[in-house]
Amino acid sequence: MLKKLIILGLVISVLILFAVPVFANDTVTEEEKEEYKANFVVPPVDELFTALDSLGKINWEEQLNKIQTAGRDKFDYKTDEALALNLGIRVADTTVAIKVKDKKAVGELVANAEQLANKLNVSTSILEKSKEIKQAVKQEQWEKVLLSINGLEDDITLELALRADSDLSVLTTLAGWIEGVNIITGSLSKKYEAPAATVLRQPGLISFYQKKLNAMNEDTKKLPIIQRVVNLVEQLQVLCDVPEGKAVPKENVDKISALVSDLVNDITKLD
Repeated sequence: MLKKLIILGLVISVLILFAVPVFANDTVTEEEKEEYKANFVVPPVDELFTALDSLGKINWEEQLNKIQTAGRDKFDYKTDEALALNLGIRVADTTVAIKVKDKKAVGELVANAEQLANKLNVSTSILEKSKEIKQAVKQEQWEKVLLSINGLEDDITLELALRADSDLSVLTTLAGWIEGVNIITGSLSKKYEAPAATVLRQPGLISFYQKKLNAMNEDTKKLPIIQRVVNLVEQLQVLCDVPEGKAVPKENVDKISALVSDLVNDITKLD
């Protein structure tokens, strides 16, 4: 168990390495792109799910069913912030569908994420990678599917960051993490397992996102949905504040599940 917790700690600690660089102008060279990739890494949500699997049993089929019955097929959002938040959520949802190996669900979620990215004016060359994902799904090459969806998200957030849309890049990764917390607490609220609840203790990551949210454009911070995101992160800091190696108690897990579930549902229903 100790070894598993150490490995989990390493996974979580890597998350806080992510930061958005500032470039002198909007023209980004290939050299700058490579430098960014080498120094700023956002591990995909599946790494958190994998760590969770090693600490407890999660019914991924049940989680996918909750996602499918939530009616998350909208993509015509009016603001870039809403698009970015929902893109992060859909990628996290796609990871659940991949774990279940549900070809239809993966295909639908990938198509929806592609539409959201297209609305954010992500380059065609990046969006064409979704074809590789669909082909891998047909051939049931699930490891390749997972690697491809992670790569697609990385490329999208990278492009957003490098073209000076750093707030959108942060919102995409943050929303993916929030949906991951939603999925985890939803499962643990129904069937609590103390070892698995240790994954919710992430003080460094929470602090990191608080700083990123505080540094956002003033107009962005005034948006009601962003204010709710800020408030949620602040509440998570309190509810997940347990000694290192200890589990977040069941009472707190239930509170987190209710808070995060409400926010995710409202994000998906934005105008």
